[in-house]
Amino acid sequence: MTITGEDVPGLIFCLLLLAAGIAVLRHGGNEVRVTRRLQDHGVRTTATVHGHERGAMLDQPLFGYSDQRGDQFTLQPKKIHNTFTPVGDQADVLYLPEEPQTSRLAATEGTPLKAATSAFIAGTLFCLAAVALTASLISEPTPDDHTGSSSAPPFLPAVSVGILLLALTVPVLRITSFVRLSRTGIRTEGVVVRKTDASKSGAWIVDFTDHDGRRIQFTSRHVTKRAGARVPVVYQRDRPQQAEVASPAPTIRRNGFAALFLLFLLATALLL
Repeated sequence: MTITGEDVPGLIFCLLLLAAGIAVLRHGGNEVRVTRRLQDHGVRTTATVHGHERGAMLDQPLFGYSDQRGDQFTLQPKKIHNTFTPVGDQADVLYLPEEPQTSRLAATEGTPLKAATSAFIAGTLFCLAAVALTASLISEPTPDDHTGSSSAPPFLPAVSVGILLLALTVPVLRITSFVRLSRTGIRTEGVVVRKTDASKSGAWIVDFTDHDGRRIQFTSRHVTKRAGARVPVVYQRDRPQQAEVASPAPTIRRNGFAALFLLFLLATALLL
């Protein structure tokens, strides 16, 4: 094992990656500690969405709740909500009686497994990547004595066809889902609010009011690229958060092209 000057930058990167992994694992451990305390000693109450805070994709809900003494507190969930939660929606919250400002949503953040799974997975992957990269840097290269051509296993064409068939179901299901939504959904009008803050995202946020008078948001990449523009919206009565722009052209154009391309690849794979 020989470490040269050329290996130093790589080893420094590995150390930084390892430190990041340990930090993420520590964060996950802290979440496990807090959620265990909430499970053992927490008080359950009902919280109501009283407002929103601007998020990278959609506005994130702010839950208001009262402790046993009647003091008011606000919970901003740590988990990002990918669907809009309207004002007035309710959810169960767990809080510590001695620290009522320490709270979590009971359904999504109130158990150790749900609170820390992503942190433990990410931290473990960082640490394993750091170890693997370090091992590759300090290990001696071994000569390859095996030369010659090899043919692909006979099952690979069948696997390729299977993968393409599975991929083909995605655009087909999207088109049929939109057709069903257009036939059975409620139509209204929405307003383009702003472009999402997510990096390199071409999505725009559309804001509308559903049949119950609740403010709803959803994201779309196929709207007029101008804040304040009005667009047709369609949604299912029981799922207004999954609304879509009512115009069929973007859905058919995007998914139709993908379906034709996958059909071409599938025909090519079957002929080979």
